[in-house]
Amino acid sequence: TTGYHRLLSHRAFQVPKWLERFFATCGALSCQHGPIDWVGLHRHHHTFSDTEADHHDSNKGFWWSHMGWMFEDVPAMKAVPRLSGDLIKDPYYRFLNKNFLLLQIPLGATLFLIGQSAGVEGGGWAMVLWGIPLRLVFVYHITWLVNSATHCWGSIAYESGDNSKNNKWVAALTFGEGWHNNHHAFPNSAKHGLQR
Repeated sequence: TTGYHRLLSHRAFQVPKWLERFFATCGALSCQHGPIDWVGLHRHHHTFSDTEADHHDSNKGFWWSHMGWMFEDVPAMKAVPRLSGDLIKDPYYRFLNKNFLLLQIPLGATLFLIGQSAGVEGGGWAMVLWGIPLRLVFVYHITWLVNSATHCWGSIAYESGDNSKNNKWVAALTFGEGWHNNHHAFPNSAKHGLQR
């Protein structure tokens, strides 16, 4: 939410370059693709939110916007180079975009060693299972609720030209991303929980 979304996609705030890259690395560890592709698709979503061109158009139903769109070709990928041009210029972001899956290997090794040395029940493999596949499934579904639930259920504070809604329970799970109508009305605001 901090790195890929508010910082890189919307440039809602500024930090030193080293901290920006740290947040981008954390985003890549979430395994939701690299920063160039994630940011490009997100910017595309804001441009075409809840229209036929939107890759997770909520008018196609909850499950489509939640995860169904990922099982089909995503024509919006063609727009990524144009929409993420600012990130493509940075070699570190190109590295993360290409190698985001490989980052799970050093993470897995680190978790395994921590689990082994700390005497965790189940050893290092328990840490690896909790720290990678189980974490990813949980985080994926929480993230996808922003695409689906906040375009289906909640309240509307501002006319944003789409189906985005403020959803308190999604906001609680996502560090404020559930204040989605506020976000679509003011996408460059670092603060999403404005007043409602």
